[in-house]
Amino acid sequence: MSDDALFEGAPGAGEVVKAIRPLKNDPSRCAVVVGRRKEATLDRSQVESLGLCVGAAWTAELAERVHEAAGLLKAKRDALRALSMRARSRGQIIESLMRKGHGRTTAEAAADHMTSIGLLDDRAYAEMAVRDELARKPAGRMLLVSKLAQKKIGRELAEEVVAAALAERDGESDAIELAKRRARTFDSRLSSDAARRRLFAYLARRGFDPQLCRRGVEAALGRGER
Repeated sequence: MSDDALFEGAPGAGEVVKAIRPLKNDPSRCAVVVGRRKEATLDRSQVESLGLCVGAAWTAELAERVHEAAGLLKAKRDALRALSMRARSRGQIIESLMRKGHGRTTAEAAADHMTSIGLLDDRAYAEMAVRDELARKPAGRMLLVSKLAQKKIGRELAEEVVAAALAERDGESDAIELAKRRARTFDSRLSSDAARRRLFAYLARRGFDPQLCRRGVEAALGRGER
């Protein structure tokens, strides 16, 4: 059984906290022992905030508070493991923790903690995601906002970050560059009308508005024949 495991037994009459033992592999955490069972693993700050001490009566109220604290500690550790693999948004961390069985309240509290210590920053994450997408290939506002929504970034922040990123670019030049690049991949046997429809649809999928799509198509294929 791992040190993070919880053994939630119903409080028995007259039970007390028998021991609070630092873990051998991590002295910053302690095992809370009641009777012959380990009830939970807490960090030292949680032990202090709960006022836990050897000999304390193990009541139903104390058991609930300890188990909630232990659940939060495990959620924080799960969040740290997830963030050590790659950057994520607050919403993604909450979603990940809930998939692991943590309740929403616990998951949100763990995410708040990660934010407070600087390991979660939705604005920085959104800015990085937009930079990466634009470095891969030009894109318009609608696609970028949609991509951020998929990453659980709130709409207001997504719109703000995308607007700031696109303010530094020329949308028409981006649409034209992408249109010309895409048009070069078309089969020469494709009719002019079909090529124009496909190119317009492609630019629209990349998030450009209809006006920029038309300008891109005209620049790449001309106003009439390819």
